[in-house]
Amino acid sequence: MSILGPMLGRPWLRRRHAHLLRDAGRAINEAGYISAGGIDHFVTIRGASRDNPVLVFLHGGPGATQTVFATQTLRWEEHVTVVQYDQRGSGKTRHRNGPAADGELSFERLRLDAIDLIDALRSRLGTAKVILAASSVGSTFGLQLAASRPDLLHAYVGTDQNVTVAESSRIAHARTLDMLRRAGNGKGVRALECMPSDPRATIRPGCWR
Repeated sequence: MSILGPMLGRPWLRRRHAHLLRDAGRAINEAGYISAGGIDHFVTIRGASRDNPVLVFLHGGPGATQTVFATQTLRWEEHVTVVQYDQRGSGKTRHRNGPAADGELSFERLRLDAIDLIDALRSRLGTAKVILAASSVGSTFGLQLAASRPDLLHAYVGTDQNVTVAESSRIAHARTLDMLRRAGNGKGVRALECMPSDPRATIRPGCWR
């Protein structure tokens, strides 16, 4: 099967979906900035009908913004209003606010930002609750958000859900170090020994020298 068929079909599908969104009387297609956690966050809001439930997506990373991949969720937009945003320290949010505005990039800070953003969206879109979807690192504080503020959510959907992060990192660190030693890669061993197996710990000063 030729790969040209799917490649040639994508522009047509994009035009078709854009046409449907533009002409639907209740459609929504917005991009701009919303204040959350004291800084402006870049947000896209897209859907075939304002009457549909609102889905807020928490991207992974940190820093791996999903707003540039909006075409991947076009089919979702027929059923839900999809809200994606660049988190603190990521994408257009960081570009607008600058590095100094990042502050402490902790899961707790990102959770509080998400709560503020959801509150702003509830008012803006006229909805009491949203569906929260989260991927990878976003699922770490997304699950914490769902547990702490169930009053804001219809449902929580986790994909590539992060669980037992510290234990997983310890196992991966030990196995990688063992592979480097067996391969006789002294430089790799020294570099990895500088890195703590717990991702919450910091690298020792001067360790790389």
